[in-house]
Amino acid sequence: MRLAALINLGVLMHRDDDLDDERLNRRDAVIGAEIHADKLSDTEALTAWVRHRNGGEINEPVAIGEQAVSLLQTIKFGLAVAGFLFGLSAMASALAFETHTNVIALWTILLGSQIFLLILGVLAILPARLVLHLPALRALQQCMRFISLVPIRMFIRLLRWFTPAAARQLHHVSVELQRSGAIYGDLARWMGMLLTQIFAMAFNLGMLFAFLALSYGNDPTFGWRSTMLTSGQMHQIMEIIAWPWSTIWPDAVPTLEMVTYVKDSSKDNVRHLLDPDQRINDVRMWASLWPFLLASLCFYGVLPRVGTLAISLLQVHRNARPDPQHQLALRTLLSRLRRPRVTLESHRPSNSGLETQKENHVSACNWSETAPVPVFQWSGIRTDSIEIGEQLRRRFGVEIAFCARVGELDPKQDEIALTRLNGQPAPERVVVLVECWESPDADYLDFFGRLRHRVAAGTEIAVVLCPPPGTSGEVRPHGRCDNLQNAEKIWRTFLTRCGDCNLSVTTLYEGQTPGSPDR
Repeated sequence: MRLAALINLGVLMHRDDDLDDERLNRRDAVIGAEIHADKLSDTEALTAWVRHRNGGEINEPVAIGEQAVSLLQTIKFGLAVAGFLFGLSAMASALAFETHTNVIALWTILLGSQIFLLILGVLAILPARLVLHLPALRALQQCMRFISLVPIRMFIRLLRWFTPAAARQLHHVSVELQRSGAIYGDLARWMGMLLTQIFAMAFNLGMLFAFLALSYGNDPTFGWRSTMLTSGQMHQIMEIIAWPWSTIWPDAVPTLEMVTYVKDSSKDNVRHLLDPDQRINDVRMWASLWPFLLASLCFYGVLPRVGTLAISLLQVHRNARPDPQHQLALRTLLSRLRRPRVTLESHRPSNSGLETQKENHVSACNWSETAPVPVFQWSGIRTDSIEIGEQLRRRFGVEIAFCARVGELDPKQDEIALTRLNGQPAPERVVVLVECWESPDADYLDFFGRLRHRVAAGTEIAVVLCPPPGTSGEVRPHGRCDNLQNAEKIWRTFLTRCGDCNLSVTTLYEGQTPGSPDR
């Protein structure tokens, strides 16, 4: 799916928030029949739905996606030009022509700072599970991910300024970008990373171009000065820095003689020598660090940015294709598109063989009588523990031993919650209350894995999907049941990754659903 179509998809789905389920079912069933959604793949069906809706808009044609992509291309070009000019000016101001250029200051300011920023950028794109048990790195990663969203939010604000008629829809899109489980998901973060890497890449190319042009057009010389470092120590540091190219470009590795010669001297001394050959030799020694600096600009400036830019482009392309299997809103839309306009009993999803077999690897909960069960409540569920206990008692006839909140940003809070199992009898079942309105992600898998280590292998982990807050008087019961069934299918597919035969899924919907007791 193209990026423009993906943006239009998000805008159109936000427009549907004000419509009731019955109207959405009728409209999308008609659209699905016209585009033959049952014969298309998920991505093709979503793209055809967006195209059909765009062509059918009467009051306001939806061209937000195309305008967004056009503005995005302009911003990319502007960032590239700005980065190149900044690189030119930075290198031009760093090179000295009346005296020698201090290599330590030049390398530290222009390259060392970039390496530090590159490390922070790599930390931002690492999977969260790799830094889960390192709270300091996890907090730094969250900070960097927030910063990476700043460029895309600025882009949304510019787009709203250029398209005031679509300001309301774009406000919804900007809210959607801030939700990690939204349709756009990681796309916003990778798009922000792409914009920063375009600027960084152009900045390094500008520095490289200025370094070459000014070196051949003028006569810059390079030395170093430090009261803390000896010539031997400085030579060892330069050898370590030059390790990546030492085998393919040995002339760019300074020798100890070169490093010693250009320390703490002045180029003005060369002018007072009477021997022309000695003066030429001195000038050559002063310029001997030029290959080292050129190689540093290539290996530590340009090449890493080529890698991060390529990775960002690939990730943007990959995340521009949404995965309906793990997005509840998209799964619900596809269900409406493929819903038969005349529903017969033989057409019910429960009678479809292959899809049901594929998605039902994780069984439904078997709510037999057990001792009071421990309950772990995900952080997005704001219901208090007393109300949770009443709902579980009314819905399944079980009592709770305790209710602990998990899924906070700080992983230490999960460990504290799991320690409450230590003073309890070995449970036959543990309940985990999760948000059905959010798509599952790797954080849930991590928690289920840690929970399994705390309980016996035969203990059932019952995943209970809680309906969205505030829907009890606003959504028709059949509409809420459809949404929960779609969420349950997504969770069943998702939890098969755990490979745990004692995982089960059910919903907290108080109507009659399969597997619920008749109370």
